[in-house]
Amino acid sequence: MMIDYGEEGDLTNVADKFGQTPLMLAVLGGHTDCVHFLLEKGALPDAKDKRGSTALHRGVGTSSSSPSSSFTFKNSN
Repeated sequence: MMIDYGEEGDLTNVADKFGQTPLMLAVLGGHTDCVHFLLEKGALPDAKDKRGSTALHRGVGTSSSSPSSSFTFKNSN
C-alpha cells in the first residue's frame, strides 16, 4: 500500500468523491492490519464523510461477526 507519493504529499487522509478516507474503507472491509497501519501513519479516526459518518461509525455499523467490530479507537488527547 502506498501512503506517501513524494511530492504529491501524504495520502493517508485523502478522501474520495464520497468523503471516504482509506481508514474508513479499511474498517468497512474488516482489514485490521490496514486499520492499525493507517492509524500509526496518522489517519484521522474522527474524519467525516459527506454523510457525517466516521470510521468508528462504520465499525459499529458492521455485523457483530465482522472483524471490524473488534476495532477500538483511542483518543490521542
